[in-house]
Amino acid sequence: MIDNITEALKLIKVISKQFNIVCNDGSKPNRNEEITKMEDSLSELNTHLISIKTDCIELTKVNTKLEKQLSEYTDWEKKKAHYELYEMARGVFVYRKKTNSQEIEKFIYYCPKCMDKQKESLISKQDPNKIEYKCVNCSWKAKEDPPSPIMLAGPSL
Repeated sequence: MIDNITEALKLIKVISKQFNIVCNDGSKPNRNEEITKMEDSLSELNTHLISIKTDCIELTKVNTKLEKQLSEYTDWEKKKAHYELYEMARGVFVYRKKTNSQEIEKFIYYCPKCMDKQKESLISKQDPNKIEYKCVNCSWKAKEDPPSPIMLAGPSL
């Protein structure tokens, strides 16, 4: 695009000089030759202007797409601000809504992998007898770390 703009500016200078020659030169044969040159320059300038316009249309499309992505990101960040990282079980970190007044939401958990991808996805306990969790969307799994054994120190024999 820069090259087309640079060339267009150069052609405008050339056309301006050609125009001055046509207006100020009294000899008819030279004048017709300069008019022909000026027409060629105008045609070339038009080609560059069309390229610049096409580039501007493409840049507008890219700009619109980027504005949409920025808006989606900003909206997600506002939404994510209502969540907190929470250790629901030993070694198992998930997201949950920040607790205000609704106590039930304390026990609704969201997948950390999906949250990183700007998606809300619930996780559920797979087996009531085991502490294993799975995302309903991406199949992320987590298992609570087993408790560390307690070492008792006693008298040596």
